[in-house]
Amino acid sequence: MQFWSFYFLGKLFLYFMGSIRFNFLMNILFAVLLALPIPERLPAFRVLKYIRVLAAIPLGFLLFWHETWFPPLGYAFHNLTGANAMSAGYMFQFVFQNLNPVDIGGLIALFILCRFASKRFSMAIPVILLMLVIMPFRACGVRQAVAAQAPPAASGTPQGYFESFHRAEAKRMVRFTKPKKGAPPFDVVVLHI
Repeated sequence: MQFWSFYFLGKLFLYFMGSIRFNFLMNILFAVLLALPIPERLPAFRVLKYIRVLAAIPLGFLLFWHETWFPPLGYAFHNLTGANAMSAGYMFQFVFQNLNPVDIGGLIALFILCRFASKRFSMAIPVILLMLVIMPFRACGVRQAVAAQAPPAASGTPQGYFESFHRAEAKRMVRFTKPKKGAPPFDVVVLHI
């Protein structure tokens, strides 16, 4: 479960950095499914082991995609294929504009830590216990205290941030005064994003 320990710890790291959401119940159930031992006495031990791995990879991908801010998978697939396909240049630009060096550095450090720790002991139980310990803190309002500092109705979703941005910017007023005598002339530049 070395890779899967990194998978869950990496997702927790990204969650606390604010890069993704984290569905604790689904992740704990998925981790328990991966950590359950398959008795070696079973005649189909190897087959069951490979079936679990083959089923876990797409389930892990779908769970991760569900927790990101990406659009639903069907919509994204529709926009990547056919007449609506985005160009490779656009995709390349999008990825590199949205990469966060702190997140990448943290994930690399976490991967190295998981690699060394998994050689010393099994990481499955500590990772599941960590998720079980963090879940009550989230339910008790630690995240709500952080959300209380955010603008009202931001709700942690892109739509909430969009609406709070519009409310804040609707109040902004810029006054242009007559330039002082002898000051260089200027043009008004309007940026519409």
